[in-house]
Amino acid sequence: MDSEYIIRPMMQNEIDFAIELAATEGWNPGLHDRDCFYAADRNGFFIGLLNGQPIACLSAVKYSDSFGVMGLYIVKKPYRGQQYGIKLWRAGLNYLK
Repeated sequence: MDSEYIIRPMMQNEIDFAIELAATEGWNPGLHDRDCFYAADRNGFFIGLLNGQPIACLSAVKYSDSFGVMGLYIVKKPYRGQQYGIKLWRAGLNYLK
C-alpha cells in the first residue's frame, strides 16, 4: 500500500499546497497565517508524498518546549481511509514531543 509514501518537512514554497487543500475543504485560513506560523517554526509543516506526489499535509508548530499546535491536517479525498493521514499525524506528534 504505502511502500512509496514519504513524510517529510515541507519546504516554504510547498506550504501553498496546504493552503490550497484547505480552501478546497471549505476552510478559511487567514491570509497571513501561513507566514506567521512558518516564522514561528520553520520545521513545523509536513507533507505526505505518494509516488512523489503530495497527497497530505499537517502543521505541527512549536511555540516553546512545552506548547505547540497542530492544524492543516488534510488528506486528499481519494487517499483517505488508507492510513496515510494517521501516519502523518503520528509524525506531527513525534515532532512536538
